[in-house]
This record gives sequence, C-alpha cells and structure tokens, in this order.
Amino acid sequence: MSLPLSTLANVGKATLGDFALLGIRTRAQLARRNAYRLYERLCDLTSQRHDPCVIDVFLATISECRGNPPRDWWHFTGERKRALAANPKLAPTANPAFALGATRTASASRSGRNRADREVRRSQSQGAARRSAR
Repeated sequence: MSLPLSTLANVGKATLGDFALLGIRTRAQLARRNAYRLYERLCDLTSQRHDPCVIDVFLATISECRGNPPRDWWHFTGERKRALAANPKLAPTANPAFALGATRTASASRSGRNRADREVRRSQSQGAARRSAR
C-alpha cells in the first residue's frame, strides 16, 4: 500500500489542495506526471498565474515519488530556472511577462476563493433575513 500524499516532504494543505484539484490521489499517479504540465494545468484550472516556485514543489514531490530521497523544494529552483531558460514553452505561464495578471501563491488563491465563498454566504443570509422580515 502506498503512503498518502500528505506524508511527502514539502506537502502541506495548499499542495494537497492543488493535487486534489489536479486529480492526483496517489504517489504512483504523481510519479508519472510532469511538473511543468501540472503547473500549467493548475494555472488554467484556477484562472490564476501561480508563483513559479509551485513548479519547484511539484519537481520535489515527483522526484520523491520516483524513489529519490526527499529534498527541500528550493533545491529544485535552479533546475526549474535552467529548464525554463532553455525552453520557455515548458511552462509559458511561469514567464514573468505572462499577461494573466498578478502572481498568486497557492494559498493566496485559496484565500481569494474562501473570501468569495464568505461573500456568497453573507448575501444568502441577508436575503433570507429580508424574506423573513416581510
């Protein structure tokens, strides 16, 4: 039996949420994936440009799932920068000139969604209060 994704180094709530959004449930699934494609898909699914360091987290977790010893995500930053310099098409959204808008970290993206959820709930409760006051 495979260990859960939550036991990987560099994985917290934000990354677990990203994996769930990307449909990744097991280490075996993650081991078969490409970090740059995952990043592009995440940006597409959330309609946000995420911090390119998310690629580093994906590289680190994929490496660990492929049997390599765990390493902190920032050890993969140089690899990402070299790969994107050699081939910017690997992850075009990671390019700082990408026009989607401001960079958002995974947690900032989720906090924006949480804020939007609170606003919807607030307007629903205000609507219910108005209806009951009639």
